[in-house]
Amino acid sequence: MLRGYETVIRVLAKGKKDVRIKDPNKILISSEIVNLRSYVPSEFCRLLRVLDDLEYWKATELRFFFLLYSGLIVLKGKLNNQFYSHFKLLVSALRILVCDNLGQIHKQLAETFLKEFVSQYLILYGPHNVSYNVHNLVHLPMLVKMHGSLDNFSCSKYENYLQKIKVY
Repeated sequence: MLRGYETVIRVLAKGKKDVRIKDPNKILISSEIVNLRSYVPSEFCRLLRVLDDLEYWKATELRFFFLLYSGLIVLKGKLNNQFYSHFKLLVSALRILVCDNLGQIHKQLAETFLKEFVSQYLILYGPHNVSYNVHNLVHLPMLVKMHGSLDNFSCSKYENYLQKIKVY
């Protein structure tokens, strides 16, 4: 699941010139990320990093920053409207699927958003950026129907234990 939306973020930050975020906007976004750090509750185990450190971001950072909480805020006005609307489809669908009640009630809406997201992805980012991981996003509503909210079967929460596992 993570690889699908990680692909979107990588293309926006480091993709070909015609789709990536312009350098002045990257600086503004990174500045806003730094400003948001003081507002991150202690329940989040990692603070946000700037866009230039994207290759070092952990799953929890991708999930927190770009998808569930602050991505829409820091990207507003810094992306072309078409790309921003496309990103909103992904965020809206994932916000629905992460909530226990909403995921079951509005699964069909999330599925519609994700299908539209994947179909627009080809047009916006080009066929060379479409991967199996992006296509897999379409199947998330079915998995939520089977297993409950995304948090029930996401491995992101175990990421911080990798250090302990490596020791053994």
